[in-house]
Amino acid sequence: QLPPSVSSCCTDISLNVSAEGLSYQWSNGSTDSAIVISSTNNTSMNYSVTVTNVDGCSATAETQVFIKCIDAAVTAIPDSIFLGDSTMLNVTTGYVGSFHYSWTPSSTLSNDTIQSPWASPSDVTTYTVVVTDTGVNGCVDTAEVTVFVIFPATVIMPNVFSPNGDGHNDTYFPVLLGSYQEVLEFRIYNRWGQLIHNSNTAWDGDFSSKEQPSGTYTYYLVMRVPDDANVGQTKNVKLQGSFTLLR
Repeated sequence: QLPPSVSSCCTDISLNVSAEGLSYQWSNGSTDSAIVISSTNNTSMNYSVTVTNVDGCSATAETQVFIKCIDAAVTAIPDSIFLGDSTMLNVTTGYVGSFHYSWTPSSTLSNDTIQSPWASPSDVTTYTVVVTDTGVNGCVDTAEVTVFVIFPATVIMPNVFSPNGDGHNDTYFPVLLGSYQEVLEFRIYNRWGQLIHNSNTAWDGDFSSKEQPSGTYTYYLVMRVPDDANVGQTKNVKLQGSFTLLR
């Protein structure tokens, strides 16, 4: 005998009518006493088995199988935003149903119990949603998505440095604030216009292994920074100016 219906939340279902001295014929073609119905896809099907004993008498039983896989998946469009902007999160499911949504963290969301809230994080944040089928199945699934926050690019060039080995201001390099910045070129010239540093690393105050004297020097800087007009894109900026070396 089979139950009228069997259901599961994305797990295999086993139907078993085992008894001695019987033969079996299932509607899926199996002749075993038990069959396993895979949970790989959402399923709603009828299965029947005809059981025959040694005397040739037979009986048929039928059951309806329900396998529900929520298969929650979350997107953020766009998934990278500038600080102060918002993005829409959206969760999709493997079948149409009545669902309850619970998003975390909730403090930067417009609503933490709807399918598509707006997110306004102040830093890189991974949002997790728990999706619950409020129907008879009660199935639960979770999914997550990460939203990246791009901070405005700020470059500060010190106006003085003192390479005296005391551990403070011993090298000269731009102070980079913000996200996704890269120094592409960094040149330093002495007061006669001679190039004495050409690298994308900090200058230690030496040239050709000799300490350079106190005085005024000129820098030329090329940087790759986020393009504040196009999320996800970058642009190159050039800066130049002067600073003082103190011994």
